[in-house]
Formats: sequence, C-alpha cells, structure tokens
Amino acid sequence: MGVVIKEKEEQAKPLLIVGIFFWDTLNGEFFARCLGIINHLFHMSQRKDNPISFKVCSFFHKSRAQAKTELVEEALATSATWVMFLDDKVFVNNNVFESIIDVSDCAITSVTNVPDKDVMIELHCAVIKTSAFEKITKPYFLRLEKDGKWISENVFFLEKAKRKGVIAIGIDGHQSLRLQAERKSGEPSQIITEKHSKTDVLIAIPVAETVPGQFFSQFLVVLHSLFNKSISDGFGFAVQTIWGKEIDQSRTETVDEAMRLHAKEILWLDSDSIVEADLIHKMISREEDVVSAVTVKKSAPYSPVVLRMNDGYLNFQEDFQQGKGLIEVDAVGLGCTVTKTDVFRKIGKHYFKITKMDMPDGSVDWEGEDVYMSGKMKSAGYKLWVDTDLCYGHLGKIATVQDYNAFYRESMMYLRTCRDKAVKSLIGFWKNKYTGKEIKALFMQMKKQIKEVDETYLTPEEWLAERADWHLWGEQWERDQNVTAQIINLQRKYGNIAVLCLDRGIGQLPSMLTDLGIEIDCLALPEDMAIIKDIHNFWIHRKLNIVELKSLTKNYYDVIVAIDWFEHLDEKEFDSTIAILRKIVKQGSELIVTSAPHNDRHRHYQWTEERKQAVLNIKKGVTG
Repeated sequence: MGVVIKEKEEQAKPLLIVGIFFWDTLNGEFFARCLGIINHLFHMSQRKDNPISFKVCSFFHKSRAQAKTELVEEALATSATWVMFLDDKVFVNNNVFESIIDVSDCAITSVTNVPDKDVMIELHCAVIKTSAFEKITKPYFLRLEKDGKWISENVFFLEKAKRKGVIAIGIDGHQSLRLQAERKSGEPSQIITEKHSKTDVLIAIPVAETVPGQFFSQFLVVLHSLFNKSISDGFGFAVQTIWGKEIDQSRTETVDEAMRLHAKEILWLDSDSIVEADLIHKMISREEDVVSAVTVKKSAPYSPVVLRMNDGYLNFQEDFQQGKGLIEVDAVGLGCTVTKTDVFRKIGKHYFKITKMDMPDGSVDWEGEDVYMSGKMKSAGYKLWVDTDLCYGHLGKIATVQDYNAFYRESMMYLRTCRDKAVKSLIGFWKNKYTGKEIKALFMQMKKQIKEVDETYLTPEEWLAERADWHLWGEQWERDQNVTAQIINLQRKYGNIAVLCLDRGIGQLPSMLTDLGIEIDCLALPEDMAIIKDIHNFWIHRKLNIVELKSLTKNYYDVIVAIDWFEHLDEKEFDSTIAILRKIVKQGSELIVTSAPHNDRHRHYQWTEERKQAVLNIKKGVTG
C-alpha cells in the first residue's frame, strides 16, 4: 500500500484519505488521471484559504471489500475528515460518468461541495464523511449472495447507509477544474509544482497500456518525498505520463514537454522499475549530462544493463561490480536515467528512433530507441555514465543486481572466459586471418547458411564457426555447463576418474574439463569427411588428447560422455561403436548422453527404442 501524505504543520487542516482500488495493474489513462488528482490535492493543501491535508493509499491483490474496510479503519484511526473511494472502473468501463465534465475534478471538488447528506451515491468515485462510518456498524463492506444473486460490497454499504439516513443522491455544486492549459500536441504534465519560471526536473513515465500495481504503490512513496522537498527547498518538479503510443514517439513528446516547462533535466522512469525515494533524490540535480542507475534484465540470467562495445557489438557487462562510483559506458537504458534537457537541444531533432538492423546471419534485429539516443549523444561528444552505487529492481520477477550477483554472475563470467578463450584459439588456429569482430560475424553468417546447406558441403572454417556458435552462443552452452557439474561431482565422490568424450564440435566440453584438472580423452571422429582432419587439428591446437576407438584399453573409463553423437551414426557405425564402448568401460560406469533434435540436414538418424536401450547398456560393460 503506497502512501502520499502531508503532515507536520498541516495536521490542524482537515484530512482527506484517498483509496485507489485495483487488482493487479492500472489502465494507463486511469494512472494519468490519478496523478492529476494527486496534483490537485497537493495544490489544495498549499492554498491559503481552506487548505486540506491528504493521504493517498493504493490497494491491489485484495478483495474490494477488504481493501475498502482497511481504508475506513485508517480514516477512523487518523481522525480523517473525509474518505475518498476511487475505483479503477471509473475511467475504464463505467459510462455513468461520461456526462460529468471531469470525473477526477468532480470527485475532488465535491470534498468542499458535499450535498446535505454525508455520502455521494456512486462508490466507484465517492467522497464520504468519516463521521458517517461512526453511525454504521461493522462490517461496512461485504460481498455476499442473496436469493441466488451476488451483492457487491458497494450495494451492501449503500443499503446500510440508507437505513441510517446518511446518503445523498446526486452531486450538487461541483465545478470543473483544468489541471493544466491545453497544448497543441502531446499530453500536459499531470503534476507540476512551480519554482519561479523553471522546473528542476520533469519525471517521464511512458506507459504502453497498463501500469503495474507494485510500481504505482512505490511511486506514491517517491511522490511523498518530492512534495516534501518542494515545500522545504522550493524544488520544482513535474510528472508526465503518455500512454498508448510508440515508445520513440512518447519519449519525443516528453522532450518537447521538458522544453515547454524549461525543465533543467529529465528523469526517465519506466513503469516496470521499482525505485526507492532515496535513489530518486540522488539521481536528480547532478553535474553529469547523462547518468543512469543500474538495473538488470527482467529475464534470467538477469545480466546488468551496463552496455559497452566489444568487437563492434554492444554487450552486457557481466563483470559489473557495485560500489565503484561512476563508470563510462557506450549506451544507457532509460529505466531510470537522468539527462540534461540542453543535451537534446544540441543533438537536434529525431532524438529517438527504433531502427531495423540486418544481421550477418540474415535475421532482422531492432535497435532500441535508448541505444539510438545514446549513439547520437556519443557522436555529439557527450559522455554516458552509469552510477554503480545506485541499483534498482526490474519487474517481471522483481529482478535486482543482488539476484545477478548471487545466482548468475559467476556463471556468466565463466561463459565470457570460455568465449574469449575459444575465439582466441580460433584466431591463432587460423593464423590471424580474422579479427575477433570478424569471427563473431562469421558465427552469425553461419546461422543463416547452416539452415540452407547440408553439412557435408561446409568448409572446415564454416564447420568450426558453426560449432563454436552452437557451444558458446547457442543452446549447447547450458548443457555443457550441466555436464561439467555432473563430472565434477563424480570426481569429488570417487576421486580421480577417467573420462572419454564423444564430441563432434570444437572440443568445448573437454577444454572446460581439462582446465579443471580432469583427465579426459577425445574420441576421434569416425566419419569420412574432409573437415575431420581440420577439426582434429583444432583439438590439438587446444591441447586436447585425441584417441582412436580401436586403440582404447579394456575396462579403463569411469565415465562416457556423448554430446550429440549417436544420432549421427548409421546402423553399422552405431552397432560397432556400441560394441567397442562396452569393452572399454568399467562395469557400473557412468554414462552421460545429450542428443540434438532430429534434423535431416545434419544426417540425424531417428532414435528408436532399440537404439536407446543399446546406449543405456553401454555402462554394463562386458562380463566374462
């Protein structure tokens, strides 16, 4: 339950408590109107004649009856003068208010224009004198079934109120209040606190369709602190939300609004960000032209959104560390970022653009409007900064930097190390024919080509590039990590173990295990293909040990690892391989097998029950 409240010297003023009710998310327009209501309440609290104090509470993931009861109990406990009920149905699908000039204004102005009785009739948008609840016994709100029909908590309350004679029909004496002057384009700011002729900061919250309840409740706390700063320090700020528009258009209109208000800076705050009030105060009024706080991606592995250029591509900085102060980056996200408004004056129009990128693999990717903005600012000579001391959460799962550090950082750093080592090995193996950037482009080109040709037509370079991409940027990486963990656990359990790896790739798993001090042999590929010699030479370049199937020692290996191996063998190759493997393993040995999906281009043979059972029988060895 988020709160905005005016206290201290205002305690002698009449107190209005506002409850905003929704289940999970707020409609974008309703969110904007709520900001307008809060803005008007703030100015009512600051006027010289008949000022009020106010408190705003949000309720979500609770039944309406429970939430409204809690609001009334809060009003009684604080001796509030009025209680205002504001239901998200008001602005979404309730046509009864279409005849009212401005629903939010009506709800607000009726605080001082309540009719003769104590209760307005419509509880989706109602103001009730708290004294009315002292005349009505609990429960005030209850949803129940009567004569086969459900009675809402509103109807339940109104029936009780009628019996006590505390209800008023209709709304009298209301007046229309314009929150801001209309402009030719865009949306006016929903909140403005004046500071002479300029605004210190415009807080911009773009909304696609809805606003998460967690964000709204936390933002109420932020507003509380900003209102107090406005009163104590003369701090001038504005809040604007634009909903239902493309993000680049929305952000452009925000820049126009900042210039109209003569705002010194813009605080970009996405509605899936969870920020503390203290963080917001540290973000604003800084010396840097562009500075971002740190969040992480909203999906695993929750990499920190700290973007730096590496071999021609923007990459997340896996080795990010908190508490290092300001670090310069090559692009910033706009989840929680401050930009000086003058920067946009200097970089010129078209500040934001979502751009199409044709990738080397033939696919299409899209560069976000924040990356485009970052590029324009860098080209204009501005430095982009990230404050590593300021971290915030990202809705989806509420993902944080702490999540990344606790569960993913070590794995992602290991992945980066493995990628760098493999790319360096390829550069050396190809005698510096390619740079790191060119090798990564080659990887992406192979994603396109590998879909169009049979693998037997690939050159050795193309084969190695395709397999490197599969193991280090594709789906196989997680499997390699899982297999590595299994073998490490086996060595811890049994001591030194002998491992044989059956692999058709770049020797990534054997390389990882060798680095960890585990004895492992790589089985030479049986296929009669021109690329096999080059693959074996690359394994030797990586200092891996290659063994021939026919030369293997009986009862020697404790573990057999087969990576996408058996599905490539025809019946004759399959039967002979199984027979030899059963001879070279110890009885009761461990068997780890991964298998790729069926794919005719890669000459995959279908798995049958007979094949599966034959593979499982390998670890039985040969008796007698």
